[in-house]
Amino acid sequence: MDARVRMGDEVTGARRKFDTKDEAEAWAQQQKSSRAQGGVSAMSLGARDSSDAAVALKRLRQDAPASTLLDAVQFFLDNRPNITAPLAVELIVPDLLASKRRKGKSERYIKDLQSRCGAFVGEFRGRMAHEISPSEIETWLDKSYENLTTRQNCWRILQVFFSYALKQRHINRAPMAEIEKPEIKRSRVKIFSIEDTQRLLEAAEKMPERDEIVPALALGFFAGVRPESELPEISWEKIDMKGRLIDIDSTKNEEEESASIRYIEISDNLLAWLNKYIKKSGTICTGGYDRYHRLLSKVVESTAIPTEGRAIAAEGVKWLHDGLRHSFGSYHFAMWEDRGKTMAQMGHTNPKTFDRHYRRRVRKDLASLYWGIVPHYNFREDHKRPK
Repeated sequence: MDARVRMGDEVTGARRKFDTKDEAEAWAQQQKSSRAQGGVSAMSLGARDSSDAAVALKRLRQDAPASTLLDAVQFFLDNRPNITAPLAVELIVPDLLASKRRKGKSERYIKDLQSRCGAFVGEFRGRMAHEISPSEIETWLDKSYENLTTRQNCWRILQVFFSYALKQRHINRAPMAEIEKPEIKRSRVKIFSIEDTQRLLEAAEKMPERDEIVPALALGFFAGVRPESELPEISWEKIDMKGRLIDIDSTKNEEEESASIRYIEISDNLLAWLNKYIKKSGTICTGGYDRYHRLLSKVVESTAIPTEGRAIAAEGVKWLHDGLRHSFGSYHFAMWEDRGKTMAQMGHTNPKTFDRHYRRRVRKDLASLYWGIVPHYNFREDHKRPK
């Protein structure tokens, strides 16, 4: 038996089938009762609510005729913005930094996070985090970072920032998921030539701050220490001149922490450089990485300044990103031909990455010259490693 409900002159609802007349009548009575109650509820709506409901129902029938008003309400509730603590970007950063400190993140990591977030805040200060669109972020990245490596680093930091904001309900979506991560085409690492290595060390020895910058450069060239994450932590107390070992007992390198804590052997020529500037105590660079970077910039610039006996300056040494550490790895592996030893010295963990960067990079005769660079040593005149 088929049944539909009549409300006054209107027949409503879809046709239903029942086995008996009694079942059909019972169902029809239930529907009339429900609709009557609905009518009472509808009459209790204010004028504005009634008007809004009518407009919403009209739009729903136009764009989604198979859906009910209740379906639309449920969809909204399931997908509504889940923001319970909207906050401006500059107010999120201190909480983020405090959270990372509580989780034991290194101060170097915290400082990098603060610096890169600071640049972002400088652009969007006063803006609520949930109001900043992915397109705005991408436009800012485009105009602020031409270098792909720097852009990738900033993208990574912003991902950390917005992931934290999402967990704290400051935003309801992670905008970085909609911004493509910069892809860097990997190529052979660039290293300093022997002549440029010597020019940089000679220029550093002429600096008023030679007691700081020369040992720092030597540790980069001949020990392969990471300039940002390890050098600021190295003190003279951690350099055992007698045992010829450098104790890297703490690291800021988040990705290879276990391998980064290590002893680095002091080569003959590094021993000569350190002996010349040795101190009883204190860090190598008293002002940490920032001071090291400033002094290093002065050294590089000075390689293009005319010196005594030369009226016109030669072309300055071109600085290479991570050039000190890459030079160490390349010349060390070429000299000793022991991948495990070089990886251990550098705190490396991935053999494939190591081979891609350092295998067959340097001839052994040139490596011998590199490990023979000592104070006042001219590789063009003496091709022997110092005893």
